[in-house]
Amino acid sequence: MSYLSKSFKSGEEALRFTASHIGMLIDHSRYSFKIREYAARCAVMAVDRKNYVGQCEEIYKDVMLRWRYVQDPFGAEMIADNPDRLFETVLGSAKRPGASDCDEITAMLGCLVRAIGFDVLIRTVAVKSSDLPDHVHIVAVLPDGLLSLDPVVEPNHNGFGFWPKGSRDWIFDTVGNLVSTNDRAAQEEMSNHALPRK
Repeated sequence: MSYLSKSFKSGEEALRFTASHIGMLIDHSRYSFKIREYAARCAVMAVDRKNYVGQCEEIYKDVMLRWRYVQDPFGAEMIADNPDRLFETVLGSAKRPGASDCDEITAMLGCLVRAIGFDVLIRTVAVKSSDLPDHVHIVAVLPDGLLSLDPVVEPNHNGFGFWPKGSRDWIFDTVGNLVSTNDRAAQEEMSNHALPRK
């Protein structure tokens, strides 16, 4: 099986499934040489060797050249079931770009940031009118602070360093532990520790 496809009874059930599966993909990516090699080749394009924000930016820029946003089928949540399949789906090939929605691009960026030695958090946010989050993106935990990577907000915003606003955040670690579930307070707390945008 290459994909997990599932229908849910509630938005909260879908949210928890998606966050835990993204975390599982990120955690299992440490065994993928393909992901490590790609991330390292991008990261070395940063001007300074220890410019970790620059390394993440080089990964982000290359991913943006190779990826397009495409929604899941109506009423279903689809996500790759292993890191190598995720790589093929999201980043495509030399002949065509990859495609996914926010959950798979979040998992892919999380895998790539992990592959260059940094931890990540999975941030879900309610950007529409619902009480439950309806969007997810990755947050890199760098030595100097937190860095949001959210290519789904392109082209309206530069997704490198952009923190989508919403009515509620749920922030998970990659094991699936809920780190925060505050309303505006979570956004302010994350923003207080965020790295400034370029």
